[in-house]
Amino acid sequence: IMHFLIPFGDGPGAWVLRLLLNIFQICLLARMILSWLYPRSKHPAITLLELITEPILKQVRQVVPPVGQLDVSAAFVFLLIDILKWLLGSSCFIF
Repeated sequence: IMHFLIPFGDGPGAWVLRLLLNIFQICLLARMILSWLYPRSKHPAITLLELITEPILKQVRQVVPPVGQLDVSAAFVFLLIDILKWLLGSSCFIF
């Protein structure tokens, strides 16, 4: 069972929010890995992940500059989501 997708906590609103954060975090992780393996791929699955994650990453890139040639915006968003889940009282961290 994928227990990391089953949020615990107070009320259905928090449950849904934590579930959506988990799903976004999984999409972000998949995009990070696939971008390293297939840098300029136009595969539909990669395009879908880009459509889901790019609006947030674009906003973060305006605030967090790249380190050398390394774009750290995805790692920054991943960390922010973990902090947000912690603030929500979540016991369902992916990692």
